[in-house]
Amino acid sequence: MSAQRSTAGVGASTTQQPRGNRFQRAARAAIAELFGSGPVSPTATQTSRDRSIARGAWQGADTSRFTLDWRTGNASADNDIRGALAVLRSRARDLARNNPYIERYLGLLNTNVISSDGFGHQPQVRGNGGKLEKGINDELKAQFKKWTESTVSVDGKLDFLGFQSLQLEAAAVDGESFTRRIIGRQFPHGLGLQPIDADLVAETVSRTLNRDGAEVRMGVEIDAFGSPVAYHCWDWPDYTPGSQGRGLQRYPASEMLHHYRMRRAHQTRGVTWLARTMVDVQDVAGYDEAVILGARAGANQLGFVEWSDAAAPIVNPGDDRTPRKYELNPATVTELDPGQHFNGFDPSQPHAVYSDFTRTILRRMASGLGISYESLSNDLSAANYSSARVGLMIERELWKLLQKWWVRSMLHPVYQSWLETAFLTGVLDLPGGDWRQYAAVKWVPRGWPWVDPKNDVEASEKELALGLNSHTRLAQERGRDFYELLEERAAEQEAADTAGVSIDGGAAAAAAAVAASPFGKGTGNPGKNDKASEDSAGDEG
Repeated sequence: MSAQRSTAGVGASTTQQPRGNRFQRAARAAIAELFGSGPVSPTATQTSRDRSIARGAWQGADTSRFTLDWRTGNASADNDIRGALAVLRSRARDLARNNPYIERYLGLLNTNVISSDGFGHQPQVRGNGGKLEKGINDELKAQFKKWTESTVSVDGKLDFLGFQSLQLEAAAVDGESFTRRIIGRQFPHGLGLQPIDADLVAETVSRTLNRDGAEVRMGVEIDAFGSPVAYHCWDWPDYTPGSQGRGLQRYPASEMLHHYRMRRAHQTRGVTWLARTMVDVQDVAGYDEAVILGARAGANQLGFVEWSDAAAPIVNPGDDRTPRKYELNPATVTELDPGQHFNGFDPSQPHAVYSDFTRTILRRMASGLGISYESLSNDLSAANYSSARVGLMIERELWKLLQKWWVRSMLHPVYQSWLETAFLTGVLDLPGGDWRQYAAVKWVPRGWPWVDPKNDVEASEKELALGLNSHTRLAQERGRDFYELLEERAAEQEAADTAGVSIDGGAAAAAAAVAASPFGKGTGNPGKNDKASEDSAGDEG
């Protein structure tokens, strides 16, 4: 250490140090850069020249009078979040309460990620030969459905679908939501879920715990690798019914689920999904308010009464004179005093550019939220089939990403907790006694109807014929369970046969006619049938 200090001292003695603090040196460098003169030391001038050369390769790094208002800075993800978290959260909540466009977005989020039916649940327990164990899977599916349809929240108010909707919306508005898993016999199947408001996770609490790297960052206790160990939450009566005001409580991470989208490495807390659009949203709201007020003022025929110079009353300094106000009633004419004349005030709102301006801002908002302009604004006046299809396809890819994120963040860990408590309480009585061997599951999210049903169905038929797709995947794209479809169709067919009614819509007769025709003969392989048809057609020609 002493050698390093002596080396630093030698370097300092042999190198001329720039005069002044960093701000003064930057000011002198800016003067030299703009005017080519000024009291700039050789070292500062050289530094400025080096920086100018480096910035020349990147326009985005240029510092000129055109970018002086571009405020930037480099800091860790948590330091960026720390000072802004509470303000962003409170503003986002205000927009969610009062702005119709944000209400529209939250409705789209719930509808497209969770949907009215929720995620399909398909247990995938397999036997020694790799074959699905139908009896066990049916039992798991039936019991889990019973739990999800019961009141799973600890306050007895929400089923699992409603609980998911609450937490997903909180994750979008607050940037994060917290779910505490509580085990107790007073809850259905021994498991209750408690939503923890983001305000209760103590974002102002940060401290180092020991020399091993463990610390608390904004209320989240982490180990040396950044993995959550516990969550430090306030026990405030205003937020939690039954609270005893015990101050700061520590909940182990094994009880807690933290739902947030990580955007940077080592990001401990979540940021509202509205952060990138909230300024635009507020601007549109303010502009709309001004336009509406202007339109109301114009509709009321406002104006001012002026006096001619000859008839104007004499007002001496110090006189206490209040100008008269005229109230105009509908279908009436008010007579003015001699020497007075009326100057009308017409704000001419809404202006001709109102629609174009609003549409531009709404497109920015839609881009920031990751959805199409038509979906956010409900404006289909300028949409055509091609543009609507492209917009929907891109938007649906984002919904699919959020669906997978929600499965990892909420569904799968909750399902594992349910399996454990269902075994402990005896709800599930399955061989082995270890719930982990029954944890394999597939979640089927909602699907969407085809934009062009006829062409899409024909394309799906060709994919099946060429072996490029399966019935199971096609059903999943529509948010359906192929095996449930098989059971439903079998039950329908059995009921139809009993009643002596045909429900195939003529499909069987059409298939028989095709098979009897020259083009239907072949080996049963679609490709070979096509080849046989081509050969037959060639022979006839």
